[in-house]
Amino acid sequence: MKGHIVSINSTMRQATGYETGELAGHHCKRFIFPGDLVTAAELFEAAKSGRTRTGEFNVSRKDGSWITVEVNTLPIQVGSRVEGIYAIAKDVTRRRETEERLRTSEKLSAVGQLAAGVAHEIRNPLTTLKGFTQFLQSGAEGKQEYYEIMMSELNRIDLILSELLMLAKPKASEFAWLNPELVIRHVLALLEAQAVLKNVEFLTKVDGSLSGMMGAENQLKQLFVNLLKNAIEAMPDGGLITIRLQEQADNRICFAIGDQGSGIPQDLIDKIGVPFYTAKDQGSGLGMMVSRKIVEEHKGTPQIESVMGEGTIVYVRLPINRESGEMEEKRK
Repeated sequence: MKGHIVSINSTMRQATGYETGELAGHHCKRFIFPGDLVTAAELFEAAKSGRTRTGEFNVSRKDGSWITVEVNTLPIQVGSRVEGIYAIAKDVTRRRETEERLRTSEKLSAVGQLAAGVAHEIRNPLTTLKGFTQFLQSGAEGKQEYYEIMMSELNRIDLILSELLMLAKPKASEFAWLNPELVIRHVLALLEAQAVLKNVEFLTKVDGSLSGMMGAENQLKQLFVNLLKNAIEAMPDGGLITIRLQEQADNRICFAIGDQGSGIPQDLIDKIGVPFYTAKDQGSGLGMMVSRKIVEEHKGTPQIESVMGEGTIVYVRLPINRESGEMEEKRK
């Protein structure tokens, strides 16, 4: 009851390297890691009070190393009195080491995903800047307009890096009323240079008049940049990309982006959006993952239709007001 060791079994002798005579008579705290003495004392006091407890601490081995043990303390009762304590210990050193390696691996994986994601987000405006620089080098007219767009893209890179630095204290997305047609036209202006280089044309169709909608402008720009870049890359020999906007009866605006590429096999459509799953030679699969997250943030729904040899259409349906989207989700 005073904490002195009486005996140990063969398993404990093998785990610690001590013989019974080297432990018997010594106080148990002599072999417990100093930083774990409080935990050990709590287990000991609980057993003295007639209660069983489980905890974990480190104990020393004869060779000077330490092992981690999971300990159950049980009272030794004689009649109604507690006369001693059993400490049943299990060596969990390897398990804890494995768990620590897994945690380290997960951290490295998260860092890798973050690095790949940031690279993907920055590559889009860099592509635009590269295209406009080539135009300016060839003596293109209307340079002031190009300069404004290039400055906009530089500001977007700065925003992305600022958000990366603010990851420790993320801020809520800023939603405001937007003109959906203007958002699309601005994105098309950003990608026009890349489209010309790839021999791709854009055709925009707006069915009737559109209401304004609530959205985070920067996120929506990134969403449509990702979708349009995918459409451009799906047509290496060039072609036509159709962008159609339509206000639907359920207070949603449908954005449909169609290409004339080779199409996507049906069994692969469900895998689109999975991180690092991609059919591109140099793709990361993060672009569509980011796009899906943006649509979810806006309480919208994505849909992909594809016919092999004819092309792919990506539908994005976003509620005019995000609150109406939340009510629709609850109703479903």
